[in-house]
Amino acid sequence: MDANANLNPKVGMEFDTLEDAWEFWVKYGRQVGFDVRKHYINKITNIFWADARMVIDYANFGDVVTFDTTYGTHKKLRPLRVFTGFNHHRGLTIFGAALLYDEMVESFKWLFESFLVAYASKRPKTIFTDQEPAMAKALSEVMPNTYHGLCTWHIMQMG
Repeated sequence: MDANANLNPKVGMEFDTLEDAWEFWVKYGRQVGFDVRKHYINKITNIFWADARMVIDYANFGDVVTFDTTYGTHKKLRPLRVFTGFNHHRGLTIFGAALLYDEMVESFKWLFESFLVAYASKRPKTIFTDQEPAMAKALSEVMPNTYHGLCTWHIMQMG
């Protein structure tokens, strides 16, 4: 950056590199009287995936789904959440999987909406989950006509 350059920012300014933009911002801050710093946030994002086999299995066996979030005890690792069910041989079938950044209502809403996009809006008749309040709220908003039940293991833990 030219030492004699005009340090007044303008809408539409362009820089050749990110470093040039940063240098301008630092010099402008000094001229005007404020300090600048870089701050990075490592924010693991929400991810949902389903492959072709999962889509086919869900079309055939997706009336009852279990959504397991019990592995959510180690917050830093953002554990895997899995949508599962059973096929006609009582074999475990995976319908989808997710990594969530957090367990907030908005993240669960995004997940359930993404699930419905992947499955052409076909909602399960019943979904079994744990008793996570944010998930229950998101389910009631995104899939209001789906019966939401607690899995047996969680019911037994309450007693």
